[in-house]
Amino acid sequence: MFRRWYVALPLVVITVLLSGWAYTTVKPDYKGVGYVQLIPPQAATNTKNTELRNVWLDTGLQSLLQAANYATIDKSFLKELGQRGLSENVVLDMGYPAPTLTVTVIGTSEGQVMATMDAVMQRFQETVKVLQTDQGVTDIGLISSRRLDNGQNLEETGGKVKRALIAVLGAGLLATAGLTIGFDAWMRTRTRRKQSAAVKSEPTPDPHDPGGDPTATAIIPTAATVEARAPIVPRILSSNGTSIKPAFDAQQDVEVAAMRRRRSGGRRETDVSSSEVTIILPRNATVERQNGSGSTPR
Repeated sequence: MFRRWYVALPLVVITVLLSGWAYTTVKPDYKGVGYVQLIPPQAATNTKNTELRNVWLDTGLQSLLQAANYATIDKSFLKELGQRGLSENVVLDMGYPAPTLTVTVIGTSEGQVMATMDAVMQRFQETVKVLQTDQGVTDIGLISSRRLDNGQNLEETGGKVKRALIAVLGAGLLATAGLTIGFDAWMRTRTRRKQSAAVKSEPTPDPHDPGGDPTATAIIPTAATVEARAPIVPRILSSNGTSIKPAFDAQQDVEVAAMRRRRSGGRRETDVSSSEVTIILPRNATVERQNGSGSTPR
């Protein structure tokens, strides 16, 4: 990959530029947090009059808080928020043991977050009242809800910008690595094909034909070569120092001469004698000379 830096470097530069563009273009999100608490009625708590009793007090404030939570954050209400241009990213968390509810809203602007927070708080307070009036609770015995924040609990979050940067950088680096490796493989294949085509187009030189290649040298056997390859013919000396030539020596000379003519391409060459080896026999030994006429006793 580093060998193809001229391919990888422009891609890395493009990735960095796209990351800078994403950082300046993508706007950060805003997060708002609100709190609301349920408060039991004083009259319904102390009175013994059944008409003033609240059934939600018998089951506990947590049960009313949970019921109101489910009724507030349903899909129809979230869809209505989106149609009004508000944020649908709303989360409700119940507190324990205190009957409190934490509302978290994430939006694209401060105004959107504040408007969404107000709509959710109003919806929750209305839901708490409706759940009690449906059970026949009078106004004097209603459990009330009170907002604990002033609606200004906002902060800027960089999660959206970070996710955009990670996505751009990751995609850019993967594309850089893939394109660089692919280009390197393509160049290797192209080089191998060129080398293979060049080898196939070149003629095969003939070492025995100097005309095909001006720098080639024909291999011509010389007399020294023939002499080196000639068989070793032993010469035997008799007791008086004369050389005794075996009977098969003449036939062998004929064969050696024929072999020399074949190797020299039929050209006549200076006769090269066979390599000689002198063997010294004991003085009391007599060797029969085979010349076709007779033999000499020991």
